[in-house]
Amino acid sequence: MLKLGKGRRRSREAIATATELQAAGDHLRALEVLTEANRERHDPELERILVRVRNRAFANLPADARPIPEPDGSQMELRDGLPNVTADRLSAGRLRHAISEHGAMVVRGLVPDQARLGELRSGVDRAFDARERAGAGSERGDDDPWYRQFEPEPEYELAVGFGRQFVNAGSGVWLADSPRMLFELTEAFEAAGLRDLIGDYLGERP
Repeated sequence: MLKLGKGRRRSREAIATATELQAAGDHLRALEVLTEANRERHDPELERILVRVRNRAFANLPADARPIPEPDGSQMELRDGLPNVTADRLSAGRLRHAISEHGAMVVRGLVPDQARLGELRSGVDRAFDARERAGAGSERGDDDPWYRQFEPEPEYELAVGFGRQFVNAGSGVWLADSPRMLFELTEAFEAAGLRDLIGDYLGERP
């Protein structure tokens, strides 16, 4: 009899629990369960499912209206035409000012862990390489955690199609098409405390 390893068994249990939670309409909790399991052990199947669950969770986010902060241009330095701010001075107000006035912001020290920065840089390269392999008909295909083209819910197909074309034309990789990189980047965002800050900027949970 074939036996599943401990890590694989944990993944199966997480997928089963997440499926039940989604059926009950609790998409955010399903997202948490899958994320916790993937933190313990990277699993390409979990990461692919996480992309779909994020898409469904977005469509079912509960109401979370927040007051939009006033733009705040203080304690920022312009370098090469872009506002720069250190991570300890990052705020929703400063982000709003930077985006509305300059279209971007450079945040210094947002990810202080140099090892993690190196992993993120390497992950970008691996996502591009995986897409090239997929385009060349690599045998890894659907098993490659660094690139698998996302198939959204029907109501998002048109928007994702246009978005992917736009990103690809700009020599980028659509983040949802790289399950592993999407997981790693969202983990980095969580560690940096960006969920609440982005929520304050948008006026609702991202």
